Amino acid sequence: MMDGLASLLGVVGYAGLMQAIRLTWHGTVDWLRRGLGMSPRYIASAGRPGELGMMTADDCQEGYVPLLADNASNYVAAGVSYAIPLFRPIRLASKVACPALVLICDHDTVAPAKAAAKAAETMPNAEVKRYPVGHFDVYRGEALDRSIKDQLDFLARFFR
Repeated sequence: MMDGLASLLGVVGYAGLMQAIRLTWHGTVDWLRRGLGMSPRYIASAGRPGELGMMTADDCQEGYVPLLADNASNYVAAGVSYAIPLFRPIRLASKVACPALVLICDHDTVAPAKAAAKAAETMPNAEVKRYPVGHFDVYRGEALDRSIKDQLDFLARFFR
């Protein structure tokens, strides 16, 4: 994820402005509750389209939840929604002087591929590997095998 602002705009694009307003409301309630010493307001990390959640594109519920450990929950403090648009490593990408491997899922609904490609273009020593899959597809099956191979090949060239 190279640009949280681009991710937020993507949410508005696929989930609509109403979802952004809902996230803002629940995030505000969470911050107020915690400011008053109360327990956080939790929302789903991943949900189906139309549900309240941090990630609600078509592939999020089915892609994310199966990756959770048996004892992990699919919840996050709603106030996290305020931090996402502020998380923008793309602004500093040009300062990454060491060799960097940037893995891009071309059909990513969570971390926009365009932002990752733009960040990689500004890195002086970036190597880019692209996968014709969605955000969660790279965590299993053939896409996982390929990404691990690409990562090991990259590391082997720099750590002998």
